[in-house]
Amino acid sequence: VRSVCERTTVHAGDYVLVSGAGVMAQLTAQVAHANGGVVIMTGLASDAERFAMAKRLGGVKETVRVDEDGALEKILALTGGMGPHVAYECAGVASSADFCLRALRKTGTYAQVAIPGKPIPMDMDMALYKEIVLTNSYASERTSWLTALSLLENHLINIDPLASTTAAAGAVGGGLPPDHRQDRPSRCC
Repeated sequence: VRSVCERTTVHAGDYVLVSGAGVMAQLTAQVAHANGGVVIMTGLASDAERFAMAKRLGGVKETVRVDEDGALEKILALTGGMGPHVAYECAGVASSADFCLRALRKTGTYAQVAIPGKPIPMDMDMALYKEIVLTNSYASERTSWLTALSLLENHLINIDPLASTTAAAGAVGGGLPPDHRQDRPSRCC
């Protein structure tokens, strides 16, 4: 929500590239679609189940494997030869960031959603020549939560199939997996 609704703009009919197929990408795709975006999700051969989930959840018009020849050409063909208006990098790897920059149309918007956890190189010349707007988002603000609740209440996004653990409000200590209390984050989705 923070990245799609507050840090970038998706207009009805805009082509949106969501790079990655994990939970963050699934949520990003749904929110972009709820804002009127025509969503194309990219990933690898190993993402076949995640691609199927994205199609079941709705909002993803096409999926493209970037580990196959011709992935960029497929994206361009799906976007009338122009490239997407917005690309959300949700994989956190250099090859994904590079693909997003190459795929974007001139004056498109690149949004870093995933945290790479290490420096990744970016072709800033390409971003400059294409006049790409670079942005990011980190976590959320109160407004993000209010928007997320509205999207859920109005059935514009569906998170149920993405959650592996649920906990009642206030039960954070007892409702999450045992490893949640350790020094590393737990995965609940």
